[in-house]
Amino acid sequence: MRGLLAVPFMFIRLVYQSVYLALGQIWANKTRSILTTIGIVIGVASVTAVIAALTGLKTKILSQVETFGSNTIIMQPQLPDKGLKRTLTWWDIRFKPRDFDGILQHCPSIERYTRVSEAGQYTVKFDEKSALNVHLYGVEPRGIQLSTGH
Repeated sequence: MRGLLAVPFMFIRLVYQSVYLALGQIWANKTRSILTTIGIVIGVASVTAVIAALTGLKTKILSQVETFGSNTIIMQPQLPDKGLKRTLTWWDIRFKPRDFDGILQHCPSIERYTRVSEAGQYTVKFDEKSALNVHLYGVEPRGIQLSTGH
């Protein structure tokens, strides 16, 4: 019976000695302890900041995607990399209005659509200012309504 009562006291004594030794080492090596503490604080703060930034970015992207809706289509023609049509000019591959005649009547799940056309990279100038390698896109007026969510 006496041996059973000694076990908790031995455990408490072991914890006391461990804490006493740890505090003694921290007190003896103040500079190392301070630098270690600063390192831990910086590490935790940086991980927290990255997680917060990624969460905010995810929320922003999801809200932008949700504004398009599930029944909105944005189409953009592209020249194929392979096959017979890869030699066609952009004028031949572009969307023509007749390609979309009746799309809303024949596809009831589509509420609206817009066509997007890329003109390429150009130098844009206004007064004395200019910008190099600007991608020019053409969007129908209803495409601007899609991007603003109206």
